[in-house]
Amino acid sequence: MLIDIPLIQKFILYLGHPVLAFNYVLAGLLIGSGMPFPRGIKILSENKKKSKTIPVMWGLNGAMSVVGSVLSIMLSMEFGFTIAILVGALLYGLISLLSRNLVIAK
Repeated sequence: MLIDIPLIQKFILYLGHPVLAFNYVLAGLLIGSGMPFPRGIKILSENKKKSKTIPVMWGLNGAMSVVGSVLSIMLSMEFGFTIAILVGALLYGLISLLSRNLVIAK
């Protein structure tokens, strides 16, 4: 959500219609950013001790979606869409590196 909302706002400027912008951004982001969560759930489910944390991960995913939405609006209003997108990309990159280390440590 931290990247989605600023991108939708930018695409509205280019496409001129909010529904078109939403569809293009959603389609693009579902391909890329939608994969880490199912991958993480799969990794957790393969480990018997860690599989008990899956409900917590679902709750954390929901909470971070809400926080990301609010944070993206706040960042966009204060610093602009470009900074909001960069912050989101930086956070996604850090999470990707951390999850890679978890997979290697498995």
